[in-house]
Amino acid sequence: MNMPPSRDTASLQGMTVPVTPVDSMGSKTAPGNPGSAAMLRVLGDLADELRRSIDFYLNQDENLEVAQLLIAGPGACLGQLDEFFSQRLSLPASQIDPLSNAAIELGDEIEEIQRPSLGVVMGLGIREA
Repeated sequence: MNMPPSRDTASLQGMTVPVTPVDSMGSKTAPGNPGSAAMLRVLGDLADELRRSIDFYLNQDENLEVAQLLIAGPGACLGQLDEFFSQRLSLPASQIDPLSNAAIELGDEIEEIQRPSLGVVMGLGIREA
């Protein structure tokens, strides 16, 4: 995608996952943008791995079910990521905000788009690591 090889996730905040529409023949149409194609390729691999993990989990016992996919972490700020996974995995998917149920008054100190990435920080803080 011609992006710098840094580990800074701030560049993800303005990106949107191109949810590939299904044409009348039932096949997915590929985006014309090489950056979008690269993003879809990586996210497609991730979705395939998630599908295998879900299938493995479900095969452990007949009484198990997966009701929803919760998306968190720095990559959760990608626009339409929940729609992409819902479409690929046929499961409801939603981005979570770990601060929403915590009794923490933040106001506008932390932007909404950054909140899903705070789960690890909060967990480490709870453990006092």
